[in-house]
Amino acid sequence: MRRSRPFGLILALALLVAVGLLSPAAAPPLLRLPLSLIQAIAQEGAGGERVASPEGGLTDTSALSPWAQASESAPERGDGAARTVSLEAIQAAVQEAAPEDGNFVVVGQRNKFFDSPVVVIHEGDTVVWVNETAGAGWHDVQSYEGEFSSDRMLLGDTYVHTFDEVGTYGYFCTPHVFDGMQGVVVVLPAGAPLPDPLPLPDPLLDAPSPPAEPLAPDTPDTIATVAGGGGAGGPAANASLYLPEGVAIDAAGRLYVADTGNCQVRRVQPTDAVVSILGHESCGFSMGADADIGPWLHANHPRGVALRADGALYVADTINCRVRIVDESGRVATVAGNGSCRASGDGGPAVEAGLAPWGLALNTEGNLYIADVFNCRIRKVDGLGIITTVAGAGSCGFSGDGGAATEARLFFPRDVAAGPDGALYIADSENCRVRRVDPSSGTIDTVAGDGTCTFRDGLATEAGIHPWALAVDVGGDILVADRENCRIRRFSVGGAIISIAGSERCGSAGDGGPATQASLYWPSDITLGRDGSVYIADTGNCRIRSVDGGGVINTVVGSGVCASGGDGGAATSGGAWHPMGMAFGKQGEWFFSELDTCKVRRVDASGVVTTYAGIGICGHSGDGGPATEARLGDFLGGLALADDGSLFIAEGFNCRVRRITPDQRIETIAGNGVCGFSGDGGPATEASLDLVFDVALDGDGGLYLAGPFNCRVRRIDLATGLIDTVVGDGSCRYNGEDVPALEAGVEPWGVAVGPDGALYLADSGNGRVRRVGAEGLVTTVAGGNEFCDVNEGDGGPATEARLLRPYDVVLDRAGNLYVSDLRGFTIRKVDAQGIITTVAGVGISRPIDNGGTDPTNGFFCSIHSLPVPAPSYLGDGGPADEAGLYFPYSIALNSDGHLFIADTFDHRVRRVACGGAVPCAESVASVDTPGDAPDDETPPVALPETGRPGQPYGGVSLAGPIALLVATLVLLAAPVGLRRRRASRN
Repeated sequence: MRRSRPFGLILALALLVAVGLLSPAAAPPLLRLPLSLIQAIAQEGAGGERVASPEGGLTDTSALSPWAQASESAPERGDGAARTVSLEAIQAAVQEAAPEDGNFVVVGQRNKFFDSPVVVIHEGDTVVWVNETAGAGWHDVQSYEGEFSSDRMLLGDTYVHTFDEVGTYGYFCTPHVFDGMQGVVVVLPAGAPLPDPLPLPDPLLDAPSPPAEPLAPDTPDTIATVAGGGGAGGPAANASLYLPEGVAIDAAGRLYVADTGNCQVRRVQPTDAVVSILGHESCGFSMGADADIGPWLHANHPRGVALRADGALYVADTINCRVRIVDESGRVATVAGNGSCRASGDGGPAVEAGLAPWGLALNTEGNLYIADVFNCRIRKVDGLGIITTVAGAGSCGFSGDGGAATEARLFFPRDVAAGPDGALYIADSENCRVRRVDPSSGTIDTVAGDGTCTFRDGLATEAGIHPWALAVDVGGDILVADRENCRIRRFSVGGAIISIAGSERCGSAGDGGPATQASLYWPSDITLGRDGSVYIADTGNCRIRSVDGGGVINTVVGSGVCASGGDGGAATSGGAWHPMGMAFGKQGEWFFSELDTCKVRRVDASGVVTTYAGIGICGHSGDGGPATEARLGDFLGGLALADDGSLFIAEGFNCRVRRITPDQRIETIAGNGVCGFSGDGGPATEASLDLVFDVALDGDGGLYLAGPFNCRVRRIDLATGLIDTVVGDGSCRYNGEDVPALEAGVEPWGVAVGPDGALYLADSGNGRVRRVGAEGLVTTVAGGNEFCDVNEGDGGPATEARLLRPYDVVLDRAGNLYVSDLRGFTIRKVDAQGIITTVAGVGISRPIDNGGTDPTNGFFCSIHSLPVPAPSYLGDGGPADEAGLYFPYSIALNSDGHLFIADTFDHRVRRVACGGAVPCAESVASVDTPGDAPDDETPPVALPETGRPGQPYGGVSLAGPIALLVATLVLLAAPVGLRRRRASRN
């Protein structure tokens, strides 16, 4: 079913689900092929040579593209023949096929993010996307101008769109892929059958994992990242990049990396630490405008980067269709692009122009040149901010050598470089050529490449080359990132071309040795250091590598573990995608759930991370089988670990609770899969639940479930399997103090059992933490003032403090209460005397100014007064209360007493060392179990044995509450899946 969604909304929704779990991949361009030729080259290579035997082996791979070579080692589809396509055969077919000819089929073997699959469309053409992603969350494809948008796609799903407009070009039919979708893309005319079998995908890359090291002892009250973050804030060699496609170096030797897959631009400091200067891992275009907080603005797959003499950095924010500048103070501004990728605006202000930027270059006069890739042009922004076209006629193809550059045809120019003499060099990528624009005459000529992308040395103009990026050295020699051939090459105009890095085999080997014997994997950009070193964005290896003056290659940034996962490597060098719940074992191991990857991860005592449950595709399956083969629901929440090693999971949008047994088998223990409310007094597996967000074990064989949508806390007796409501009357609105538990209005997101046996709730919607004591009454122990304001009250009574959005609670053995104040961006502590203080998080930096609009229609305060967090990534190794946190959803204590924080939108788990504000466990008298109170303490809470039956939610209209809920979640920046799931049931 076709849906029409504004592009801006799609980007906003995509912010929280852009979490790919796949190794890097790239695709050759989509090209038009006659159907008969497709069938022929499925078995035949260039020159008629046999390339695929019935056994699947190759007799000659020299003429095959990297995809075709890789596909030979991929599993067969069962038809006995792998589909291989010779690059030379494709090019020959394209030259023979007239653009007007409708009898063609186009096959794109793989799509990854924004790379390559771009085609020219004629009336009646049909595009088919086949999702072969074994990754996380959900995926969709869309055009950039609102032509179409698919429904949610899971593994094996297809989406078909037929175009009714003649001459829709390039990016209009490029799949806009969130979350790293990959798969087959096929374009065919009306009536043409879908090729069968479809092309095979690339095999996944096996990047080597760095060894994990135990965490060093910390000074009390300091904060450190213990999982995720991709190594930000730490040494460059430990950083985890994800498909980096841009690199630049400034006069001070600082290295800038367009960490494309992570939607960030990162900088290596003189101290060798990696920080983000633009973007925040979630992809999009945040706040709708530029601001002075670069690390909190969202970018969308940034690619080209270029440095101005004063240190300002230009960034090609590719999918946002803008070029932005980040100055030394961190202020961000748009210098070109209005958000539309369609070419427009020549002769006017660059900020009002439409463009699709990829590579960038500055000349000695300060003019900015933009490779407007899918518009097949090179654009110039002069010192007055006026944009013009300097090369490319606007229609994609090849023509024009010897004539005016503005009348020539280019085919996806991905980069541009300026020579010392003023000449412009263009990586005319899909024409397999490097072209030069003469600075005096404005004419264009080919200076490297003969139009075939297959590797071949010799005279530059007769060589085979697939140029992706360029650099020009001080002597005027041109360096080329020859991506598909996995090499860096050098030539002078009129001379021969040679390889200076990379070899015949794509891979990751060779550090410490000659660069010409090393392996690269899809190098996508190059830049030159002041000492003549060549820096390479080794995209497929998720590294930045350098070749020194002696020709020796080494990695300078990146561990080789892409930040989308990192299984088998150090937890601090991998990805932790929106971590949520946490649970700790007694042997130093611990677990965390990932909100939208539908996985539970395990970190062992040595710091190595692995997947403990889930395959990375959201859904529900696998009961009775291995947890690592099961599908878990999206919006995973809290975890609880029993003494016998059983792990309980709040499986949010599946409306279930599942248990992983000590032998790692998975089973459902609560929830029938129908979201709502029913079943009190009966078996938990037959009950209806609604968004179980947290779970907690008591000391008496019970498991508590925090259900914010049910406005209740329910308890499962693990011995009998029966479920009952123990707190909440089904109304989320606060209705006073000392209210009997079953009559209280609560919105519980977090739940915990204290050492005194009392039950504590993070009553988020009411801005409070509530306690249910032995008498069975609900009272407030923290918060209570209006929460749509700054969090305040430190040093005073907790009941007089403001909590903006308490989402989780935990108690230590001394009875100190810790609260994750989600919207206050802090972790706060209430001591035994009821005094509240902040133990982690610097809190708020400034309010959002969004024009005073209020999407809640007055339900909360105006959006322009809502705060945003102080810039994060800052603070590791320093005082915890000076560190930045970004929506810390959950907290937990390990057996030593260290406080762990799910710094959810920072994509990391952080730890506050005990011994100061957080007491270490050894300094507190031991309590055997949370439910067993010491002799001199209050006995455990007297909760009702049978909950009050409630009306199933399905029998009433939810339109009003859902509208308020959706508005609330917009303000809270809660994950998009939450909004979609609630709305879909209206």
